[in-house]
Amino acid sequence: MKLIDVHSHILPGLDDGSRDLEQTIAMARAAQADGISHLVATPHVIKGVYENRKENILKQVLNVNYYLRHLKIDVVIMPGAEYLLDPDMPRRMAAGELLTLNNTGSYLLVEL
Repeated sequence: MKLIDVHSHILPGLDDGSRDLEQTIAMARAAQADGISHLVATPHVIKGVYENRKENILKQVLNVNYYLRHLKIDVVIMPGAEYLLDPDMPRRMAAGELLTLNNTGSYLLVEL
């Protein structure tokens, strides 16, 4: 059985979640100990506060997964984001600017 956490702030230094790679690794180890096999990294995206861009989040996910594999931590990080509700969201979604859960184009995590 796979247990998936679909809302985590595990990427280092992007928001009010993990401060650095060391804390990210500790979080991944704790998730693995709890039986979690996958985490969707959902850093905050808030204009003027956390200006995280899709490309940067995708790059961070690749980097973190590299380190987890190297350290033999059996947790997979998948990309996503937590967007503060914004009237420009429909246009940005249509333009491909927003990062959906696991970058599939299907589900967008929105903070109200």
